[in-house]
Amino acid sequence: MKLTDTAQAKNLEQLRSLKRKKLVERHKGVYVATCYPENHLLPFESKLRSLEKTSGEFTNCSEFDFLYQGKPETPLSKKGLRGACEALYTDSDKGEDYFSYAKETISKHIKTITGKSLAEWLEDKEFDQDAFKTAYLLYDLHLATPSGLEMLTKKADPRFAEVELFTGHHQPKNRNTKSEEDQVIVLSAWLKEFFSKTLFHRSEIERGMAKNLDMIFTGYHSVYQYVDGCNEQLRAKLHSAVFDEQILARKLKPREPLSTELMRAWQGNVKYHNLSNCAQIEIQNCFLKAGKQKEKQRTITAKVDDVLLLGARLFSWLFLQDTVKVTFHQLSDSNYQQLLNITTRREKLIYAHFTNDYQNGVKLSVKGIGEDSKRTSLFNSLEGFVDSNRSLLTVNMDPFAIIKLDNNCETHHNYLRLRAIFACQEESISAQEFLSRNQRVSIQYNNTVVEYVENYINSMTLDELNSDINRINKVLSKHIGSEFMLLPTASEKELLNQGFS
Repeated sequence: MKLTDTAQAKNLEQLRSLKRKKLVERHKGVYVATCYPENHLLPFESKLRSLEKTSGEFTNCSEFDFLYQGKPETPLSKKGLRGACEALYTDSDKGEDYFSYAKETISKHIKTITGKSLAEWLEDKEFDQDAFKTAYLLYDLHLATPSGLEMLTKKADPRFAEVELFTGHHQPKNRNTKSEEDQVIVLSAWLKEFFSKTLFHRSEIERGMAKNLDMIFTGYHSVYQYVDGCNEQLRAKLHSAVFDEQILARKLKPREPLSTELMRAWQGNVKYHNLSNCAQIEIQNCFLKAGKQKEKQRTITAKVDDVLLLGARLFSWLFLQDTVKVTFHQLSDSNYQQLLNITTRREKLIYAHFTNDYQNGVKLSVKGIGEDSKRTSLFNSLEGFVDSNRSLLTVNMDPFAIIKLDNNCETHHNYLRLRAIFACQEESISAQEFLSRNQRVSIQYNNTVVEYVENYINSMTLDELNSDINRINKVLSKHIGSEFMLLPTASEKELLNQGFS
């Protein structure tokens, strides 16, 4: 008979360590391409789908283990929930009621997100069975690492900026750390466990929408920017055709299961951070100081020069791809060639600024989890970015190839991107003036657009969101005269390029 985690552990610390280890191990592996709209299968999802429910993998599963749509033959109960959770861990031998303590903590986070406590969700006749299973899953994950719950509730918290659902693989951002102990990896596995078990019995559309909410958000955001850039007459007409104002007029958000609301909360927090919170004080201060240092502190070796040059090329390619993405129109050969010429010039400008930063010993400490500011640096982050894409840069040499952004320190990446944008400015202005201009425009605009897009997406159920995406695809395809996909399909070739094979 296989021993349970509780039986193998002597105390909570040992149990937590064991569960973290198994959590990370369970979610190792590569992503698998699947049909639209899911596009990707998480490694653990792929494994589950290959197993029969009668196999050993499911022998020790509790009836609370996997979420689903619909009610079971025998409804789950509060007594059953307590018994199932205490089978995972209880401190009753010491006279402590760990279940009650953990349930109170979980309920607090649930109320922060949904406005309703766990008890209220358990009394909801429509969604109570989902709530029972969600509570059990959160208790299990809470035993592995309590920090996971904070990821769902703390909006734009830089500590969780680098924890992602989809990464090339959960390698630590700082390559000097041990993977088993890296908090980023543990929390990424925490998310993957939550999504895998929550989506296990859901429909294909629900799985696709929930897993790709971050990409969907970016798509709507780009569409909004495109429409906003049209002339006044076309802007009003196209905005009305693309965004259904009746959806925004809804006073209440759609009623959805607790598990769905928690998945939405995570994706919303990720996008809020990525789009609205990138210009952190540390990045701004480092950026303003970068051009002021005069004494050259370090010598450029051939190896360092190679990284700086290829890093500049990567950022110039990223800017090229961003330009093409937001046009939506098909570009002529002459337009493409013009963009490629601009990209080559940008590469040289960015290289000069990156070289200056390296010689001046520009430093940017990182306060997020998974980083050790004493052992990582801007150059190390740039080197990791280059190493992840070296074959694209030296063999394929295709500026339109998919660039791997995984496993980068987000704070460092945002600084390097800001520095690269500054390098490509057509007019000669100071760093302070550049920052002031961009902040005034981007913060005001982004906050407005982010709020609009968030409200729009969150006013629809996942099924309604899928229908709205299909409607917008048709509207924009007719407008631009070629096929448009707000949520692009992930082909096997693209997945291979991203390391998701």
